[in-house]
Parts: sequence; structure tokens; C-alpha cells
Amino acid sequence: MAKNYAVSLLWNSFKDGYKGSLIVIGNPSIKPFDICYLFDEYTDMYGPIEVEQVIHRLSQENGFITEITPDMCVDVNQWSTI
Repeated sequence: MAKNYAVSLLWNSFKDGYKGSLIVIGNPSIKPFDICYLFDEYTDMYGPIEVEQVIHRLSQENGFITEITPDMCVDVNQWSTI
């Protein structure tokens, strides 16, 4: 039981590995807990992210944009915790 609790704590702490937000062209279908694929050639980062929070904005200056707060996709290997 203690091992499962420790794995759960580690899993939750890894999810906050990303800081900041992503600004993309407006996409009303993105919702919290969706999985998006990040491909950034500038920083050479790529892979799946989980959407923690999403804010849709419509303004005269920027048009329709979507701000995504990402969470790291973390999966616990149950075989390694036995």
C-alpha cells in the first residue's frame, strides 16, 4: 500500500513539469484533459501533452486564439511497482 501511495505522489508531482502556456490559433474543440501533440522545431521539443486548462479569447487585435496550460503526460508502469 505504501509503494502505491509513493508512486501516486511521484506521478502527480511529474505532471507539473511544464510551466507557462501555449498560444495557438483558436480551436473551440480543445477541452481540459485532452491530449495534444506538441512539435516545436525551435526548442526541439515534441511529444504528447495533457491539457490542464484552456482559455478561448476573441479580440479585435488578435482574433480568435486558444491559450493552453499543459500538463506532462505521465504513465505509471504497474509492473515496475510490484
